Formats: sequence, C-alpha cells, structure tokens
Amino acid sequence: MKRNQENGILERRLLPAGSDQFFSLDGWFVWGGSVCREGDRYYIFASAWKKEYAFSGWVKHSTIILGIGERPEGPFRFVREMTELKTQHWSREMVHNPTALKIGEKYYLYYIGTTGEPSKWNEGQTAEAEIYRYNQKIGVAVGTTLKKPLIPSMNNPLLEPVESSWDCTYVTNPSVVCGPDGIRMVYKSLMKDRSAMKLGIAQGDSPEGPFHRLTKAPILDENIEDPFLWYQDGAYRMIVKDMRGTLAGKPNEAVIYASEDGVEWKNLPVYAYGTAIEWKTGTVIYSNVERPQMYIENGKPVCLYNAVGNVPEDTFNVARRFGNEE
Repeated sequence: MKRNQENGILERRLLPAGSDQFFSLDGWFVWGGSVCREGDRYYIFASAWKKEYAFSGWVKHSTIILGIGERPEGPFRFVREMTELKTQHWSREMVHNPTALKIGEKYYLYYIGTTGEPSKWNEGQTAEAEIYRYNQKIGVAVGTTLKKPLIPSMNNPLLEPVESSWDCTYVTNPSVVCGPDGIRMVYKSLMKDRSAMKLGIAQGDSPEGPFHRLTKAPILDENIEDPFLWYQDGAYRMIVKDMRGTLAGKPNEAVIYASEDGVEWKNLPVYAYGTAIEWKTGTVIYSNVERPQMYIENGKPVCLYNAVGNVPEDTFNVARRFGNEE
C-alpha cells in the first residue's frame, strides 16, 4: 500500500507528548499499557519483567503491573504487581498482554498466561522459550472496582489453541470490544513458529465467555500482529502492526482496518502511524512503537498508548493525547 499522506490518520491528530507522559519502572522492561477510568483516577495495566532476564525473557518471566494517574495521559505512578493473576494453574508462571475495559458495572482485564509444563501444545519443542510460548492461552480477571485485586474468572482459560487448525500453536494478544453484536475478541496465532502471524476472531456469550471462533481461517491474509479493536461511528475498527511493511510502507509501522460486522475485513487499510514519537522537546525515532491501545470515552478515542523503546536496551509505555478531529 502506498501512502497518500506524510502523516497517518492517527499520527496527524496526536499532540506532542510531555516529558511525563510515560509509564516505566526502574530495572524493568515495561511493555503494552492499557488504561481504564474509575471515578477521577486512571488505572494503567502493563506487562513488565526484570531486565536481568533480558528482553527475550518476557516469555517466561513477565508479570502485569498496575499504575495510577489523574489524567489519561499520565503521569502514572507504580502501585503494585498484580500477583492475583498468577493464582490459577494455567497462568501461574507468566502473565502478559493486558487489555482492560469496563462493561456495564464491572471491569475486565484480559491477559495471556503460560507455564513451562509439558503439554499437547508444546510437544516436540526443546527450546525453553518455545515450551513456554506454545502453552500461551487467554484469560480474564473481573472486579467491580479497580481499587482492589481483580478475581481471575473460573472460566479461564477463555481461549486455547485448536489442534490441526491454523491457530494450533498458541493464542495471544487479545483485544476485546463490546459492540452492537456483543462481545468480540481478536487474537493472534500462527500455524507454526516463525511463519506469518495471523489474527482470528471469537465471540463471547458474556465478557467471561465462553468464547467460540467465528471463522475457521484467519480474518486477514497479511503478516500482522498487535491488534487493537474498537467500535466507532457505526463500524468496527482495528489498529494492527505491519510486520513486513507491505501495508504501511515500512516494517513495524501501523495501519487501520474497518469492518461493518467485525468479521469481514475487506476494506483496504489506512496508514496510521510510524515509529517516530513527537515530544514537546522534539521528535525521536525509535526501533519499536508497538502494542497499540486506546482510552475511549463517550465513543471517541482520547489517548493512544504504545510500548516504545530501542529493543533490547530499554522500553517504556508512552501516552499521547488526540487533538481535535479533522
């Protein structure tokens, strides 16, 4: 896809970020923030793991941390590690990829978890990282307030790989929306390791499931990941990371898809943003601007969040507020 503008459809609406519009933790890699509001406070959920394990150590050592701020763009202060997410057997060793939203009067935090135990999913794998990777599943924790620990659902894991299917390896990167068709979840998987990354879609009977797949094949043929799904102005919309640059123009940049029903994604994607962050002090180009999430209020995006850094050296989450719509 060729760009028809210098700046993307999201990028050109983003205001320059202040020096305090990020979430980090000394001595830790921080990755992939998602924000929910309760009262006059904004709660950020992010993946984190100690730098002593190296960046690749997330697959075994990641946890989910909680921060709090007075504005959707931060600053956020660290509150605690969400140890309650590791109380179930399937996620007792690692949790990652948080995505939070409020549905009705409850808060739902979706995440992935894994263990290093032998299973039908990782049979034949010998590398430790792959043993953990091939056990990744999706779950949710629920609560009526974010001021107390959330409770992992008894229905967990909500989504697992399916043998002899395109998503037979692992399921990860969940993004969930409550739209006119109910609860929809987009997730990432692939047929075999190091093949193209693909996205699937599932429908939930409730926010806690059960979830069932809506298609037998990936919803798109492209090599993409890191979906963020939302519903706005009568359509489902989805930001994804373009792995090879065939859609956005360069690898690791982002595009937006739109769909009337959230299942068929036939419209051509639109370039969204690249790997440059405009700060109030100047623009910086990073090697990684990933894991898009948005805080949405009254049906409109307010802030865009990305995991940012020059991997494997350092990472943090940046929060960028949107200006007026064009």
